[in-house]
Amino acid sequence: MQLTELHIIKSTEHRFAQIDELAFKSKNLYNAANYVLSSIFWSRNKLGR
Repeated sequence: MQLTELHIIKSTEHRFAQIDELAFKSKNLYNAANYVLSSIFWSRNKLGR
C-alpha cells in the first residue's frame, strides 16, 4: 500500500510561484535520472548478448 497526500495550492497564494518552480525542477531531475539509468541498463543489456 502506498500512502499519498494531496495539497491544493491556488495560483493566488503567495508561495505558488516558488512551489511551481520547484515542482518543475523536480520533474526534470527525475526525468534526467531516469534517462541515465535507462541508458546504462540498455547499454549493458546489449553488450551481454
